[in-house]
Amino acid sequence: MLTIRLQMLHWASLARNRLPEGPEPVRAFLESRRLAGGGFSGRDDKPDLYYTSFAADLFRALGGDDPPPGLTDYLDRALTGTADMDLVHLCCLIRSRRSLGLACDGRFADRLAEFRSADGGFATSPNARTGSSYGAFLAVGAWEELDSPPEDINAVAESVLALRCRGGSFANDSHLRIGSVPGTAAAVVALRHMDRPADPESADWLSKRQLASGGFEPVAGLGRADLLSTATAMAALAGEGRLTGEQAEAAVPFVHRLYRGGGFAASEDDRGADCEYTWYALLALGLLEEDQA
Repeated sequence: MLTIRLQMLHWASLARNRLPEGPEPVRAFLESRRLAGGGFSGRDDKPDLYYTSFAADLFRALGGDDPPPGLTDYLDRALTGTADMDLVHLCCLIRSRRSLGLACDGRFADRLAEFRSADGGFATSPNARTGSSYGAFLAVGAWEELDSPPEDINAVAESVLALRCRGGSFANDSHLRIGSVPGTAAAVVALRHMDRPADPESADWLSKRQLASGGFEPVAGLGRADLLSTATAMAALAGEGRLTGEQAEAAVPFVHRLYRGGGFAASEDDRGADCEYTWYALLALGLLEEDQA
């Protein structure tokens, strides 16, 4: 099985022929977000490892070979801050470095272990009582990159399964027990990469979240779609072999409506664009090409 990063990268790289104006405007958008110090920004002028990780993956998905100028140095400088990072930024640094073929030494596995929650799962901050679906998804992807699985993987899976809600959905954490598409998608992917296939009911629940617009709503009954929910639901369904060609084709017009001159926005009401949602757009569009391959 491919790692989570490599599987997502494979799908995103298939999107080039489905982009509204081809890959060149997307490359130009990506370049517009690169800062002098080598990192990439979100919607302001400050570098951020979170957006940089999406930019690094976008660069690879668009066929880039040599890293963008300064990016390797930026990621090397970021090593000095690992002790103060939350799980999200730590995993972003790991993913970015591995995307560029850079080494990740033992400090990463040690730091990752600090985010184990009391129930054996992973949380986005240390010393948590219970883990989260997103925390498990991030941790699984990170330990695949480090080739360093934690002790008692079964406890991580059980922590995720404890978040299961009615109908096969998953909450993101124990504090708000409402099933969501991002939480369910994260749980399904994480469980599959721990050799714990999700209940088919979870795929059924995800499929039902696709609206007439082609996008997926984040929670049942909301009636409004967003790109995060659309891309993550489609990726989770594809991993389970449950994404149909009809579903993937229906999502294309929705994703195209989020195009903002090279980048992509989070929803139809959002007028801006950033590297994160541009990555999700390529992921969603590439899944159609995968279905037709």
